[in-house]
Amino acid sequence: MRGTGGIVRVAITVLNAVRFMVGAWCTVPLLGYAAWQHGLGTALKFERLFKVARNVPCGRDFISGLCGFISPYTGSISPFVLDMSPDGVSVAMIDRPWLRNPFNSLHAVALTNLGELTSALAMMMLQQSRRGMRIIPTAINAEFKIKARGTITASVGELDVPTELGSHTYDVVVPLLNEDGAEVAVITVSWRVTNSPVVAPSTVASGKKTE
Repeated sequence: MRGTGGIVRVAITVLNAVRFMVGAWCTVPLLGYAAWQHGLGTALKFERLFKVARNVPCGRDFISGLCGFISPYTGSISPFVLDMSPDGVSVAMIDRPWLRNPFNSLHAVALTNLGELTSALAMMMLQQSRRGMRIIPTAINAEFKIKARGTITASVGELDVPTELGSHTYDVVVPLLNEDGAEVAVITVSWRVTNSPVVAPSTVASGKKTE
């Protein structure tokens, strides 16, 4: 049984890699065109990345694979990004045998990993739209309601992060739902948000200070 499970895992890994490559082959040229039109910084923002990728074959697989490439531990749950926009972020995790615990349900840490990723994507996308904003997670609280089995989806809506200058604590609450729509867990990630004054480039170049 263990040998069969290993073969299945390798097969799924290879399939995911193929889908990632197809998505990259379809997406990267379009990103290059977007960079030529709008600049590299704009083209690489999460919102534009997803807008481009979602309309091409295996584009979502490409974006999801990037999450695992940038953060290998996150990649251990093979997250699949369903949606990523200013209105919210949704990420799914497919039930796999190697993600389960001894009680035949998805492991608590895998669920927490999914919730943290969803929170991070939402916060990082917001950060890209606000100059002078810095973020770092400071705490994670996980509340488990029922045993999690099957595909689990984590979603977070539009964020109302403080815009005032200074340091703030902001909690992102991420409910995790099973295929029946039942809430299996709630992951709350606390973020330290620091908003700093933005200095105009011309002011920096001239050596002047803003009041």
